[in-house]
Amino acid sequence: MNPTGLIIQESEFNENFLTACYEVLGYSVAHKADVKGLTGISRNLACLTAFRNKESNNHQEIYDLLSVGCLILAEENDLPDILEISAMPFALTETKIRGINAAIVSGTLRKWKIAISRGCRQDVKAHVRMCYDALYLQFRSLGLDFNKTQKYLNDNTFLLE
Repeated sequence: MNPTGLIIQESEFNENFLTACYEVLGYSVAHKADVKGLTGISRNLACLTAFRNKESNNHQEIYDLLSVGCLILAEENDLPDILEISAMPFALTETKIRGINAAIVSGTLRKWKIAISRGCRQDVKAHVRMCYDALYLQFRSLGLDFNKTQKYLNDNTFLLE
């Protein structure tokens, strides 16, 4: 089995947050996101950007405020390498498929960006890169920008440069 990762959990802002922000800030932090039809991570990032102090020069702090959980499926011998790259907390279990284990890994968007960047390098094993390549494509499809380009390799994986 090829190792893979699936996004299974995203933090979201509920109506209490949106209502309270409107009442105390005088504007909707979700307005631009809603006009653009954004959902999930993209919407949450847009809301945080609208909420954030306009004078702040640190645009990356919002990546520490949102968490994502992923399900990682891999052969039992491959999973430790994948989890080590993540450097995030996880829960591990065996599956009904012989030799395949599953882990739920959870961390902030910043930690995921770091883990995916580390997991898509030349110096990691192909099975690790395969898993992080899959995660990269999912995060990117949800609007998370890595500011990197993909360089494809002969083993059907890619590097982020």
